[in-house]
Amino acid sequence: MVSRRDFLRGAFRQREKKEQEAKAYSEQMQAMLNLYKQGAWTEARQKAQQVLVEEPKNQTARLYEGLCWLKENNLEQALTAWDDYFDVARPLVLREVNVVKALVEAGESPDCLETAASIDRILSKDG
Repeated sequence: MVSRRDFLRGAFRQREKKEQEAKAYSEQMQAMLNLYKQGAWTEARQKAQQVLVEEPKNQTARLYEGLCWLKENNLEQALTAWDDYFDVARPLVLREVNVVKALVEAGESPDCLETAASIDRILSKDG
């Protein structure tokens, strides 16, 4: 039988563990954003990929992984990163990503750096 004290201690430890995991996740996301802002595309992309391993449905990490690929002039990898991108919280970004996908499907090849700059402008306006 588990005592009340042990039960409460276990609950407290679980809560502490979840808080530590959330803090570590938040730090990874912030590190990714900082690397992106510094122009360290490869490192930012790798950080985004690490976040996606932990949380595969993280739309922000998915977006920035694709942006980093664009900054490295690799449209094909950006599109692969954006395969599952669907962030209704950022409709203008989602529209831009979908426009790029549609252009590629139509046989056009949008400029990677112009596309990344366009999405960066939208993100800077949204905050």
